[in-house]
Amino acid sequence: MAHTYFFALFPDPAVRERISATAAALQARLGLRGQLIAPSRLHVTLHFLGRFGAAQAALEAQALQAGRAVSCLPFAVAFDRALSFRHGRDKSPCVFAMADVNGPMHHLADGLREAMGPASPPAGEVRPFRPHVTWLYSMDCIDGEEPIPALVWQAGEFALVHGIQGAADYRVIRRWPLG
Repeated sequence: MAHTYFFALFPDPAVRERISATAAALQARLGLRGQLIAPSRLHVTLHFLGRFGAAQAALEAQALQAGRAVSCLPFAVAFDRALSFRHGRDKSPCVFAMADVNGPMHHLADGLREAMGPASPPAGEVRPFRPHVTWLYSMDCIDGEEPIPALVWQAGEFALVHGIQGAADYRVIRRWPLG
């Protein structure tokens, strides 16, 4: 059973429903196969800490310290396009993405990575930070980018999350307010 750990932003319930509705409409319009991600699991991964064969108490403790050490003012999140990440696997992530490449979300993600230091993911699991919300894993890919009505929310907190393979929802270990 795989255990994953990451820092994340979660949209509020109304935005989660808008993300789900936008995803369903886009999936139908583009004929993308696959099951949509459950609304409760929609998030932006700020910093991935790794995938493990068992729960990691020491990593959780270090991540709790890192979360306390990072500060950032609240900021607006706005995703305005849909695209696919092509990873050469059976199924590619279909995501909502944004043009912002150096805004406050990057500042927060960089701060978390720096605060975690050497406890960041093992080599081979590190990817550059690209803000996105994954809404589907599909054998089909979105060609290029599809514009969407902006999915906007005010990020007021971030969370340390523990995902367990097969579980319906994530375990939120701790949330920290921004500001």
